[in-house]
Amino acid sequence: MSFRKSFVVAKNIFVQSFPNHMAKGLLVLQHRSPHIDGVFLVHDARIPLSGYSDNVFNCLQGMPLLLVLNKADLVPKQHLELAIKILEKRIPDVPILTSVVGKQHKGSDKFAKSILPTMLEIINMEDVIKKREENGEDFYIRLVVAGIPNCGKSSVINAMRRIYSKKGAGTRVGKMPGITRAVLNEINVCRDPPIFLVDTPGILDPSIPNSEVGLKLALVGTIAPSRVDDRLLCDFLLFNLNKHKMFEYVKFFKLDKPTDDINTLLSAVCKRIGALLPGARPNFNLAREYFLRRYREDRLGRFIMDLEPEVVDEFSKKKLAERLAVAKARDLKLVEHETWWKSTGLSSLPNADQDCVPRPVTPDIATPTPGVEVQSDQSGVPLETNLDSVGTPV
Repeated sequence: MSFRKSFVVAKNIFVQSFPNHMAKGLLVLQHRSPHIDGVFLVHDARIPLSGYSDNVFNCLQGMPLLLVLNKADLVPKQHLELAIKILEKRIPDVPILTSVVGKQHKGSDKFAKSILPTMLEIINMEDVIKKREENGEDFYIRLVVAGIPNCGKSSVINAMRRIYSKKGAGTRVGKMPGITRAVLNEINVCRDPPIFLVDTPGILDPSIPNSEVGLKLALVGTIAPSRVDDRLLCDFLLFNLNKHKMFEYVKFFKLDKPTDDINTLLSAVCKRIGALLPGARPNFNLAREYFLRRYREDRLGRFIMDLEPEVVDEFSKKKLAERLAVAKARDLKLVEHETWWKSTGLSSLPNADQDCVPRPVTPDIATPTPGVEVQSDQSGVPLETNLDSVGTPV
């Protein structure tokens, strides 16, 4: 079945996207930049390229910076590897970490334990100490958490706070953008060394470049739902599901086959969840809300919207070829190893990764046992004499 090759919107529907609290937050960051020792720049891993904010990066340029791709558990590992390679070319001097911050996720604590040590490695401690001495202050480290709205900045702070200070949430967390609307006071997350984090409101570019980027941001919840037509957003989601061959929706909504028509899909959603108005008319508003929620809850497939499927396929083939080459080299090593070992005439075959050099065989040395006296004859060969069997001398 053929699907749409592109998603066309008549005009850019996201002309302005910079609320007052975002503008204020950026100004405060610029004002505080001389007093900041490092920055965690958090992004949503589902849109690592579209979510990149030049305003934030330019504002904090020249400072120790660590890029955190949050919600990494919502995208395929191989897709994430490709996105990181692309980002490393764009910002080659910025370290990149991936994170999952849900309390129940097995990788959450691992990330929380690694993020602060990574930041401390890129901070010039001599500059920090000098700065504190010039201001007549005791030593401490002040770090800022910045990034796009609803990418999990507050969750990152709370994850570190949970690990290092053994305390609960230090800042509010929510699923909708705009939960943090002001630059908060410092939150102490570590005592030794004393480290304080500053949470900031989500910040976007003053104008979104085009409708496709705006729809991606809206789909992951970076832009408030009230700023975009939910029917258009559902159609964009369907387009991406088909584009990335994520057809889980077909089985779940009991369709006969994948569809490229949003009306057909929403009708199936209404039947699946029983969303009916009086007179058995379909409730499309409820269906659209349910369809979007299923995606945001990770129920309709995992993919990165910024990556073209052809590029991902090419990268996957390259990675597969590399793994096959490694496996082939190891198999060849095993064959050569086995052939050589058989030529030695020895029976046991060690692991190919172990030292294969035969050790010289030394004669066993008799070990004393209770009631046994060890003697040697003139040739030096040990002799065993049972003392109990020796008669008493006359």
